[in-house]
Amino acid sequence: KNERGIGMKISVVSFTRAGAEKNLELTGLLQSKNHQAASYSWHTYTGRRLIPFQSAELLFADLWKGQELIILLGRMDQVIQKIAPLIGGRRKGPAVALMDEDARFLIPLLEGAFFGLEEWCRWFSAQCCASCVWTMGTEREERFGAEAFAKKNALCIQDPFRIGAVSACLDAGIPVGIYSDYPIEGVLPEGLIPVGGAGFAGMKVSASVPETGISVTDDWEAPHFIKECRMFPKNLVAGMYCTDGAVASKAEQALKKGLAENHLSRERLLSLHGVKTHGFEAVKKAGKLLGVPVFFLDEDSLPPGEKPVWERVCLSGKEVATLLFTCRNQEQTAFSIYEKKTVLHF
Repeated sequence: KNERGIGMKISVVSFTRAGAEKNLELTGLLQSKNHQAASYSWHTYTGRRLIPFQSAELLFADLWKGQELIILLGRMDQVIQKIAPLIGGRRKGPAVALMDEDARFLIPLLEGAFFGLEEWCRWFSAQCCASCVWTMGTEREERFGAEAFAKKNALCIQDPFRIGAVSACLDAGIPVGIYSDYPIEGVLPEGLIPVGGAGFAGMKVSASVPETGISVTDDWEAPHFIKECRMFPKNLVAGMYCTDGAVASKAEQALKKGLAENHLSRERLLSLHGVKTHGFEAVKKAGKLLGVPVFFLDEDSLPPGEKPVWERVCLSGKEVATLLFTCRNQEQTAFSIYEKKTVLHF
């Protein structure tokens, strides 16, 4: 054997029709690299060069004695449920790796007696254009939690029920994608695959997009995953100016309409800012209707400049913010929306 494990005894085991078709393709690839590869398929999906089986337990008992590597093909969650009881606690025997039925991801599950499995899997994933997800190790890091990540970064979760889908995938060793419009600092947690966005600028992103993923974005018109857990930061601040005759409810509705027209989620609003000498009560009540804290400045405390009051009132010299838009409503209400610089952390 050389550094690529040439001449290994490898069994490819599939459980679905799509997996059976991919089984033959992968076995052919392995054989072309001088491996002793054989194809096993669930008896419902068989054909020439596919060895049928009806019991995963009996098949594993047989393969465990003479193989060096077993590659499992199928829907990852179902394969994990079927196979985990059969390999749990085993140390001696063949290595075990898992691939989805489209062969997009390769996940080593059990090293067995095969030293160098990580290197071999990275080599093989390159041969079949798959992404290798390494989840093994004697000391596993604490598993990534989407809810904890959102809480740590003060993110709003649009669809909390999607948290369960993300957690189920990570628990089963199935890769989860992550997209972010905001920079993310820290080490990428185990099990996450970056697929794009400003958060991963300069990093190599995966060309294969997992079915389930996390999107840190406020763009609801462009989902990045079939099963998407979308979250976004509360990083918008509003400066508001009201005349003495302004009605709070109309000011609130005008601001909400402005956010919607600019495709910004109302839940991203962090705070409202006003000037004590201009529509104090209307701004205060509008903030209460919006459910956000309200902060007031004296007019002589405003940052200097020629910008309108409603643009200057929510600025400070220390924070970095970008003006997104300004709106005036029938001369009674004017407001501006700023986006504060946001950096997330794993």
